[in-house]
Amino acid sequence: MLRNRNSTLLAFSGVSLLLLMPIGLFSTGAFFLAFFLLHLLIHCYMIGEGLRSLAASFQDDWKERAVFFLGIVLPMLMLVLLSSTPVINRDALIHHLAVPKWWISKGSIYEIPWHDWSYYPMLLQLGFTGFEKLGIPQLTAFYQASFLIPLAVSISHIAENQIPAPLRRLGIIMVFTTPYFFVLGSSPYVDLPLASFGIAAISLLFEEEEQQTKQLVLAGIILGLLAGCKYNGLLFSLAALGVWTVTQLRNFQIKHFSLLLCAFLLTACPWYLRNYLLVGNPVHPLFAAQLGSNNTFALPAVATGESLAALSLRNDPIEFVLTPFLMLLGFQGGDNAFGEGEMLSPLFILIPFALFTKPRLLLWKAGIALCVIYGAAALELGGARIRYLSPLFGLAVLLSLASLTILRERWRNIVVNLGIAFHILIGLSYGVHTIVERDILSVLSGEKTAKRYRNEKVTESLVADAINEVLPKNAKVYLLYTGNRYYLYDRDVYNSGYYSDRTIIAWIKNPSRPIEDSFKLKGITHIALHRSRYEKTFAQYRAKELLSKEELERWNAFTRKHFKLLYEIGPYLIGEVQ
Repeated sequence: MLRNRNSTLLAFSGVSLLLLMPIGLFSTGAFFLAFFLLHLLIHCYMIGEGLRSLAASFQDDWKERAVFFLGIVLPMLMLVLLSSTPVINRDALIHHLAVPKWWISKGSIYEIPWHDWSYYPMLLQLGFTGFEKLGIPQLTAFYQASFLIPLAVSISHIAENQIPAPLRRLGIIMVFTTPYFFVLGSSPYVDLPLASFGIAAISLLFEEEEQQTKQLVLAGIILGLLAGCKYNGLLFSLAALGVWTVTQLRNFQIKHFSLLLCAFLLTACPWYLRNYLLVGNPVHPLFAAQLGSNNTFALPAVATGESLAALSLRNDPIEFVLTPFLMLLGFQGGDNAFGEGEMLSPLFILIPFALFTKPRLLLWKAGIALCVIYGAAALELGGARIRYLSPLFGLAVLLSLASLTILRERWRNIVVNLGIAFHILIGLSYGVHTIVERDILSVLSGEKTAKRYRNEKVTESLVADAINEVLPKNAKVYLLYTGNRYYLYDRDVYNSGYYSDRTIIAWIKNPSRPIEDSFKLKGITHIALHRSRYEKTFAQYRAKELLSKEELERWNAFTRKHFKLLYEIGPYLIGEVQ
């Protein structure tokens, strides 16, 4: 066993999860469930070992044990509370949980051509599929939050013998009490595993002066797992491989590079190979124009209501650029279209000072280079959304700790104590605020049913409940401007993904086939739409000449003759296609 036991267990857990992919391609039945339970056993063992390791860092006296309880145990208990309520997170309802629900309903991991996000690397969604299969999707949020533990252990491991113990304890507390980490840990996202895999790979690539064969293979596996979680994980993995190669130029060994690369490719390739075999583009739906794609939904579409609305909401360039920096400083960005309203640690602003420390200078230099290279690329490709920077979170904590080592011991101890007190205070305050804001206790006490709770928190559940209750089980519903919260629906649904009207616009613009025949070919029996969004968007299309007068008349003729209104619920209309 390697000295870095945490990374080894993390790799075992990730690989056991990855094994569910080839199994799921054939069936998501009993065999899939058995292997998921095996993964869960390995994962829980990793979490238990991690907690034991973290607890050992706070055993010197009762004060440290109190800090452990307040800064780690209580936040985790709060995350358990938050994960026990019905899922209301936007991205989870659109794809993180929606796609696993479809996989289970169809009995296998199958292609969903119209749903762009079903092609993404989906390592964590394999785990979500298991929880969905067990009927406990609420635990998906806590499952993701559990990756905070190996994240904290990796930071503590790297800091061992290089950063004073009080600073290491501050780093552990930062992981569990930074508000933005709390946001990610209380929702079924996939970003905390990115942070955990990212820092574990860094610990293996840059921790030792002499590279060991087992260590490099393990690093390659973890980078591959990182690339299998999300496309920005692939970006970080490539950046890490590039920085590592540069650091090895003086005594570069092709054997070491080949081992690292092969381990990375073997672990990462299943998702990208699947995409390539399905649509001819390994990173579909990205870069369709550059890499090509045989998926018709990837073709450039007519501007839609969503895209027009996004243009009108775009912030000015200065605010766009400043958003991530303001959040790093601790300012909230709730009114910013590119932020998500929560803050990171103000200590992150100290990261550049890590360059002035002498111990482990290679690690600090490589870390800052990664922050610059990956951060610039992520902001360029994805915009100033702080969640896209998640692979850097562990590195940011570590570098901010390293920067404090330049202080004299007396001042450093003052800063550390203040930092721990601040993080515990802000973490617990944010946890309580989130529990109150999400009205968790009303659900746990039975005051509100799961259905009522979700209806209050997710406006789109109104139309979803109506469709589930009044339409026949064999109905197939085209969702038009309804918010795309696919997980809420028990009936078969369809549209064209992010641009929900893209398919309909293509049918309108195709005079060679009647619109009603296009609906029939797809087996669509009903249409659900948001009235005001629909009217506003089609008026914009006409005003901007994205639809001609004749094309709009074709659509109006179809709605008059073949659309029969059945139900009207709030702003939503549900009708039958005849």
